[in-house]
Order: sequence, then structure tokens, then C-alpha cells
Amino acid sequence: MKKVSIVIPTYNKLMRLRLALKSLEPQVDKDVEVIVVFDGCDKEVIEDFHKLTFSYKPIEIINEKNIGRARARNEGIKAATGEIVIFLDDDRLVNPEYIKAHRRLHEKGYGVVLGMRNQLFMKDDDIRKFYDDPSGLCEYCEKYGEIENYVFPKGSKSRFRWLNFFTGNVSVDRQALLDAGCFDDAFQGWGHEDVDLGIRLYLNGQKFGYSGRAINYHLMHASNFDSKKESCCRNLRYMIKKYNKHIGVKTLLFLLYCKESVMGAKISKNQLVKYEMLSQS
Repeated sequence: MKKVSIVIPTYNKLMRLRLALKSLEPQVDKDVEVIVVFDGCDKEVIEDFHKLTFSYKPIEIINEKNIGRARARNEGIKAATGEIVIFLDDDRLVNPEYIKAHRRLHEKGYGVVLGMRNQLFMKDDDIRKFYDDPSGLCEYCEKYGEIENYVFPKGSKSRFRWLNFFTGNVSVDRQALLDAGCFDDAFQGWGHEDVDLGIRLYLNGQKFGYSGRAINYHLMHASNFDSKKESCCRNLRYMIKKYNKHIGVKTLLFLLYCKESVMGAKISKNQLVKYEMLSQS
């Protein structure tokens, strides 16, 4: 059985992080390690984290200054000892067969496995409640989780699956990550450093698989979507120049840029409105 390393970068979202770690508890054993990369978190957050107890002990990497999503995940990769690296965000809850589903496809020969990501609008009081008593958490997620749309349907035979390489729920053969050069540290701000790595894995000939059973649930939260849109568009412009010699890739990135600049903020703001309505109810 292949060992799994789960890499979770985090920035001051302790309430959500601790529930994400709690959801992993039933699946962590001697062949699974969890690496939490603190990326410029407040000292109080780290102190409060050290007061938490789980059935396993996460490996901690603490960066006093914020180094960014790409570099933070690269530090997690360096610390990982597993043959499979699963990237998970600090606000994602996993379903009961999450790790098994990722591992299953890797053992079938896939170098990259894309999981299913659902949106979950959960009140802060419920997040705290389920941390204290996680019984019923899986049922809650299954009942209220909303399927998130991707760029291309992963269940199809689309050759463009690499455009769905999103680190909220994806796993990669560790050696393939090293061969591809891991994440590009040049990315600044929020967005698309993961898609960039997916492109390089694709260009290196990695086989992409999709698991409809590797499901996690994104705990929605307030966010500055206008700033994210600006950052995403800037990073996409960087990628278009980066892959200038790969005409097919460049064309798809340009189309993605057009979609992001026109529709990205509208879709995200709709999600924010729903989150705010829930928080106030």
C-alpha cells in the first residue's frame, strides 16, 4: 500500500482548519501523514492550534512571514515522505472514503487524480458544534453540499482535464511533482498556480484520472472577490507568456482569461451573497 502525505497550507482560518483536520481523523493511520504549513499566521492562531488534540499528530511547518500559496505547498512537498501527495485546503471537509479513493486510482497507474469539490454553506456556530461532536457531520455534508462546476467535465474523456488541476482536492505522485519542478514560486497573490502545475504535469506525460468518490466540501467564507479576480487575471497573463511556444495551451489559457475577466467575479459574488445571507439567518 502506498503511503500518503496530505499537505494543507493555512492562513488564519483556525476554526475551519481544525474541523478539516477532525474530518480526517478516521482515515489517518501509519500509512498517512498530515502536514500543516502555517503561512504567516498570527502567533495567537498558532498558540491556539497547539492547544488542540487529535487522534494523530500533524506535522507542522511554521513560516513567520507569508510566503504565498506556491512556496507554502512546496515546503509541504519537501517534508512529505509519502509516495502520493494529496493537496487539501484548510477549509475542506473530506468524505469517509476520501483517502482510499485517491489511493485506489494511483495504484491503477494514474499519476494525477482529480477529486470532486462541493460547496458547503455552514454557519460558524455549526462549524464549532461539529468540531466538538463530529457525529452527523458526514450526513450534513452529503445533504447540503452543492456540486461545484469545473472548466471541463472530469467524468468525460476530455484531454483537457489538466485545466481542472485545483489544489483544493487533487493528488499527485510525489516523484512526478519533483520531475515537474513543483509549484512556480513566481506566482503572486491568489489563483492559478495550481493550474500551472497541472499544465507541466500534462506536458510531462502524466496520466490524469478522476474519482467521483474522492469528495470534499468547501466551507464557504467571506472573501475579497474583486481582489481575487484581479490577481487571477494577472497570473493568467503571466501563464500566457510562459507557455507562448505551446500554442494549444496558450489558446486555452487565453479563453480561460476571457472567461475569468468577464464571469469570474459575477459567479464568486453570487456565492458571497448566499454566504452572507446564511450568516445573518
